[in-house]
Amino acid sequence: MGKMTIIGVKDGANNDVFFDPLSASAGDKVPALWRLNNDASLPTGMRATIKLSTQDNGPKTARRLIMEATYPIVSTSPSTGQKVVVANVPARLEILLPSNVPSDVVVNAATLFSNVAASLQVKDAIATGYAPVAG
Repeated sequence: MGKMTIIGVKDGANNDVFFDPLSASAGDKVPALWRLNNDASLPTGMRATIKLSTQDNGPKTARRLIMEATYPIVSTSPSTGQKVVVANVPARLEILLPSNVPSDVVVNAATLFSNVAASLQVKDAIATGYAPVAG
């Protein structure tokens, strides 16, 4: 079980950004929560967040990991000059990790899927809203 720490990643402009820990998980179904705090000009409710929770599946033969993220799209209202959320980009990742297989097999699968999610093709599909086509 990992300890909660800052999550550092690159943004679309290749800048380092950091999701700060807000609250650690208190157990099954209680998510750990992080918030992107790199833009202090945004009210905290308008900053990207990540939630990560785990729990047993029904028959307790696997652990279910659920990650949910929200990226608010913020604009300045021309009439009031106030910042407003005009849309959100929600994301959800769910993985079922069998408990009846060697842990190194699960680690390999987790590493493989994490790297695929970070691949250029998947990033492009997320950015454009379209799956890759024959080329």
